[in-house]
Amino acid sequence: MDGLHGSRWIGLFGMIGWISLFGMIGCQTPIKPVVGEFSVLTYNVKGLPAIVEGTGDPATRMKLISPMLNDYGIVGIQENFQYNDELMSKVTLPSRIHASREPRDRAYGSGLSLLSRFSAIAQEDAAWEKCHGIVSNANDCLAYKGFQRVRLQIQQEPSIVLDVYNLHADAGSGAEDQAARMAQVEQLLSAIQKQSAGQAVLVIGDTNMRALKAREGGKTDAEQLTRLIEGAGLTDSCKLFQCDKDADSEHIDRVLFRRSPALQLEASEWKTEARFVNEKAEALSDHPAVLVRFRFTYTAPVGT
Repeated sequence: MDGLHGSRWIGLFGMIGWISLFGMIGCQTPIKPVVGEFSVLTYNVKGLPAIVEGTGDPATRMKLISPMLNDYGIVGIQENFQYNDELMSKVTLPSRIHASREPRDRAYGSGLSLLSRFSAIAQEDAAWEKCHGIVSNANDCLAYKGFQRVRLQIQQEPSIVLDVYNLHADAGSGAEDQAARMAQVEQLLSAIQKQSAGQAVLVIGDTNMRALKAREGGKTDAEQLTRLIEGAGLTDSCKLFQCDKDADSEHIDRVLFRRSPALQLEASEWKTEARFVNEKAEALSDHPAVLVRFRFTYTAPVGT
């Protein structure tokens, strides 16, 4: 075979090889999206000491709440200050993550706990850098309020992760309380930007933000809430279901969420859980337990 004909044959076989390779790639079976669902509950349990609360037996309330928490996929708890043993006494969810609760130089720790049927693969927590009120303005600075971040593995194969931020913001009604809440929003946004870039996110908890009802001086917390939602690219599940019809029905216990390119989240239900009552049909906390159900679709990024 002379050089010219040899080159033609080599070129022909090379072309066939490339066509075969592209054909194999083009015929690969597309990765089928993973679909599923989970429920989220956020609940301020009012776990203050009996002498402070002055409304009966909080330890008994915690014991009544405890077994009901097992029915949810993700549970964000606030004000778990004093009766953690009672609150956890009948919890069987495998992941139970408590933010730093040692009071150190304050009366109470964070009071934050996150429970889940999913595995926790990373966790951290932070106290607010700014708060307002010690003996007034809701006494927020008596506790290490703040937020906790827990990365949950929704599924192992393929690996699907979700970052959950459980928070408790300042509760006061004055201008300085509003300023503290805005500073807390900025601190949380900074953490989300650094720790959850490109990730799907849940932000749940007691926001203490009233966007409809005026505070002292006539201002609402709409600016703080809008900053949080827009700053992190969140959706308010409550608004999707028109749960806040007016200022009197507004909920400060919120479930906010963000999708990612790989993990699409869709809220399919929002409601308050009426089951958290005692034998006299009395509420087990001064906050409602807010439930949101989610559907998700996960599509593996190209190249994984």
